[in-house]
Amino acid sequence: MNDMKKIGLGGAMLGSVSGLSYEKSIELLELAYSKGVRFYDTANIYGQGDSERAIGQLYEAHDDIIFGTKAGYGMPTSGSSKGSIVKRVARLVVKKMPFLKKSLMKMRSNVVSAQDFSYEAVSAALSASLERLKVKQIPIYMLHSPSKLNLEDENFCTVLDELKSAGKIKKSGLALMSVNDVLEVKQLNLLDVVQVELNLLSPVEHFEILEKIKNDHDLTIVVRQPFAGGKLLQGDGEASIRLKKLKALAEKYDFHLAQLALAGLASISYVDHVLVGTTKPKNLASNVEYATCELPRSLKNELYTILGI
Repeated sequence: MNDMKKIGLGGAMLGSVSGLSYEKSIELLELAYSKGVRFYDTANIYGQGDSERAIGQLYEAHDDIIFGTKAGYGMPTSGSSKGSIVKRVARLVVKKMPFLKKSLMKMRSNVVSAQDFSYEAVSAALSASLERLKVKQIPIYMLHSPSKLNLEDENFCTVLDELKSAGKIKKSGLALMSVNDVLEVKQLNLLDVVQVELNLLSPVEHFEILEKIKNDHDLTIVVRQPFAGGKLLQGDGEASIRLKKLKALAEKYDFHLAQLALAGLASISYVDHVLVGTTKPKNLASNVEYATCELPRSLKNELYTILGI
């Protein structure tokens, strides 16, 4: 059986207009906890701060969880009564007219497009996150999707080191847009955690990069998008050669492809946490079951051969 500690819940849709209400977010988090999930990921912008608030409430009830949050993007929060009313109205509009969901998501993307990784901005974001989470120290604090230009700055990670020295964060890290961005980081020695996108369709080079930084720097590696944005679970279409092999392997061992995707990633020694993002209790329960199932040795060997690792 894969280590239960490897499975994590992503909080991007918690408290968001197009995701779950705050109340439903709490219910999903409590369900995740009851299923054994102890690792949670969020960001200051998720749900305009309500994702952090919900995870903070979970931590207040269960202090054995580990959570990470992020900073770098800025957007108006929903802390005011006016903001909460606007969110409730927007959520009702999406429910009645779901075709507007994509438009609202696009509007959200435009609002959070500005990034600021200055000490002043990150320090202020951290203070706000500490307040929403109701903690004095954040277990994992990451800079959110820095660009290659940001990473070229030899002192880019210094802000995290200073905040760690101040005792406001326990571990620091980067949530990167691509595994290749790891190669651009100048101060890996200052970091504890790296979060990246990784799945069974990722190029072999991505697995090699992560294995190397694990061996060289002993970083905690958190991976997201285990279903490749849905590509792993969609119909054949113009499926890649690797996808066809993965489907054949899953069928051979009577596995669901989602089961292979989650358990396969969780079985990799240098992957510490696999994040799943869902708003549906049924999907959450199946994802936890899939990620923690034991892969037969022969299946694992065949899978690693397909991945080239």
